[in-house]
Amino acid sequence: MTAALATHESLHPPRSFARYLAATDHRTIGLLHLGYALFMAVVGGSLAGAIRAQLSTPASGLISPELYNQFVGMHASVMIFGVVMPMFAGFAFCMLPAIVGARELAFPRLSALSFWLLVMAGGIALASFGFESTGAGWTAYPPLATRAYSPEVGMDLWIVAVLLYGAANVLAAVNFLTPVWVSRSGQKWFEMPMFAWATLVTSWLQIVSTPVLSVALVMLLSDRLFGTGFFAPGQGGDPLLYQHLFWFYAHPVVYIMILPGFGIVSHVIETFSGKPLFGYTSMVWATILIGVFGLMLWGHHMFAAGLNPTVRAWFGFLTMGIAIPTGIKVFNWLATLWGGSLHFTAAMMFACGFLALFTMGGITGVLLANVPIDLQLHDTWF
Repeated sequence: MTAALATHESLHPPRSFARYLAATDHRTIGLLHLGYALFMAVVGGSLAGAIRAQLSTPASGLISPELYNQFVGMHASVMIFGVVMPMFAGFAFCMLPAIVGARELAFPRLSALSFWLLVMAGGIALASFGFESTGAGWTAYPPLATRAYSPEVGMDLWIVAVLLYGAANVLAAVNFLTPVWVSRSGQKWFEMPMFAWATLVTSWLQIVSTPVLSVALVMLLSDRLFGTGFFAPGQGGDPLLYQHLFWFYAHPVVYIMILPGFGIVSHVIETFSGKPLFGYTSMVWATILIGVFGLMLWGHHMFAAGLNPTVRAWFGFLTMGIAIPTGIKVFNWLATLWGGSLHFTAAMMFACGFLALFTMGGITGVLLANVPIDLQLHDTWF
């Protein structure tokens, strides 16, 4: 009976608002994620508008310095955890089962739980505004995030919100891994579409890296509430430990956010070029290598933090190395476009714009991988 009801719900998504609250079918959960991302984009965009208005003149006085710091931290948190990740999760919820030939995701209730955790996290994060939250920025570095510099309860609420965001992302990742790994309908590994590969690698990155951020935040919250001193030098702690733990997550999150986009762009380009994707096998391996390299590069965010020169050189070498699989993707996309029957639909124009923008941004990464250049450009607007 339960299985029959689940199948009926999957084939007939809810049409009333009340039934959306109890929905578990993947299409509805995907639409809820996309709607959530759109709402949070309005919130984050409004914060960005306030930031740019404050910077429009040298002494605009539009918002106070304390509130400005909160806007900067909350804008970054909202855009990363509340917009980009739920947006791509929404696409995965909607499309992944059809792409791999599965009727439904393996854990429908887990899908619903992952969404409602997002709602809780977003509500707590925005509520923390009333208690002077995120004055330490989205990175929440100690000592700025300690009681001595950020004594307000808003900082604690922000930490709880990010922990809930992380839990939601891990639950969604488990639900995406399962159909790709065990529920494919007759597809061999190197027959899967690129979006399925991108979702697979992204899910592994989520599962491996997110618990590390959670550990760092629990330690930070313990320092704030119980005086444990994990990151307090006066108590034998080390602020650099937090940076290592934080960036072990926050660097892979770059690829967690962009890899699903890579998968979507691959589908768009091959569809509106009228050609199969050039170099499919190399594209798959490039996706895998980006995921592997993404877990090994966190130290390039800490070149100016006093790391050992040998360690900095190693991280710089690896950072340059990730340009290879990334370049493979760009050249394969261009080769797919070359000689194709191009149809410049809105999706195709966005994909071509993405190629140009991503290449320009990627070139800066190659420059900043050089430690001496990075040290000179650190904390500038380069």
